[in-house]
Amino acid sequence: MATNDERWAWYARAESAERGALGVLRVRADVEWLLDGDWIWLRGSGPAEEVAADLGRGGATLFCPSTGNGLVRAHPPGQRVPTAIVPEGPWSPANELVAARASAPMLSGGRPHGVPLGLARGGAPREAAAIRAPLGVFAEWALSAPAARLEPLTFFVDGSRQAFVIGRPLPPIAGTLYWSEAGLFVPVGMRFEPNVEPATARAVLGRLAPGGAADDHFVMETSGATRLPVGVGLPVRRASLRATMAGLVGP
Repeated sequence: MATNDERWAWYARAESAERGALGVLRVRADVEWLLDGDWIWLRGSGPAEEVAADLGRGGATLFCPSTGNGLVRAHPPGQRVPTAIVPEGPWSPANELVAARASAPMLSGGRPHGVPLGLARGGAPREAAAIRAPLGVFAEWALSAPAARLEPLTFFVDGSRQAFVIGRPLPPIAGTLYWSEAGLFVPVGMRFEPNVEPATARAVLGRLAPGGAADDHFVMETSGATRLPVGVGLPVRRASLRATMAGLVGP
């Protein structure tokens, strides 16, 4: 049975479906995590106040260590009756936490009603800045590529097990290529319809999808657009890829 370790100042528990939102904690060297059934657990050795906002965005419940293997909720303060126990390990470093998921498409079915913005074939030739490919295909390449080749790349994973990889040079794998400007990613060979500037298209999407960060990116498709929150994509590292392929994305 696991017991409390005095190194850890706090524990937190959230539904495993929220692991993408909690991925922002992967930059912290003082945080560890594990999956326990339908739950994802985190623990940290630093002050809980430093991570409380990030935990809250992931819907996590914060606990304080009690005696033995007991945990008590941090709120309301002064609680003394344990409401959870420390789960069995092994725990993993936060930098292997999760491949961040792109949000579900927020525009679907072509052009939104009343908004004349879509995609059409054509436009000036542009250099590719991203690629979408099956996660397994991307991982097979990345796990054997030199570390220096992975350094400039960042990736997201969506619910259909597709990897969206950003950076140059892109991996030499089969997939859909995208050009990028003004925070938008558009399939190579496509342009906006009507033929507006990318900055104008980005402003329209920002108005259609309020609530995100002002500098979030969007991936455009003929069926709509998907928001990519800035700062949530994972650097391409073998550890994060292995964690993803081990089942963090789901069956």
